Amino acid sequence: MTFPTKEEVIFALRFETFDLPPYGKESSCNFKNILEGYAITKTGYRFPNVHTLHNQVHIVVGGAMGDVPSASNDPIFPLYHSFVYHV
Repeated sequence: MTFPTKEEVIFALRFETFDLPPYGKESSCNFKNILEGYAITKTGYRFPNVHTLHNQVHIVVGGAMGDVPSASNDPIFPLYHSFVYHV
């Protein structure tokens, strides 16, 4: 697995609707679930155990960041969630 691609981000930005019923992880073709990583970045449809965009970064970084219960203990976590990047 690698970091999200520019094409995947551009795909997510095409969706103007932030969220759709049933307003949870199960809805497809909405910006929130594509951005969070619960929908496929080629179709926009929800698929079980899909990890794209936001979730994908957690997995690629690894360590505590890749484990939901301990992710906030990783020093990179607040930087990632506040969109502070060093290039």
